[in-house]
Amino acid sequence: MIESLDNLNLNEEIKNYFKEMDFSEEEAALFLLGYLIGEIGSKQRTDTSEKKPILEKINYQGMDSIRLMILVNDVFEKLNQYKIRQYNESIFSVMKFLFDKNIKGWKLSDLENVYYILSGYAFNTYKTITSKKLKEVSNE
Repeated sequence: MIESLDNLNLNEEIKNYFKEMDFSEEEAALFLLGYLIGEIGSKQRTDTSEKKPILEKINYQGMDSIRLMILVNDVFEKLNQYKIRQYNESIFSVMKFLFDKNIKGWKLSDLENVYYILSGYAFNTYKTITSKKLKEVSNE
């Protein structure tokens, strides 16, 4: 379990999700990484096409800690490239804090790493889809 969710600069929806899922700090870091990948994917889909090239950076067979470091760097680069870093700065900083705090003693397997990244991606995607539907309903 995360030591103190109150000290993390995250919205209540994410904090409540962490509590409900009883995430460790490692799991939370990967979840937030996946959340940011969802943010990038949404921007890529809007700006270019139906594709989300950021998803090609995930090795679905598993990712070790070195590959995770590379992915974190790639995510930061894409947040800058798509000019959405300022909207995601606090999530990135919390993710990086939790990641850096635990990387030397990383306990999750390569497959678990991908699993929790995809959890964050799915959470973000669901949030995006439901907020678009709510906007459509309110505009009618």
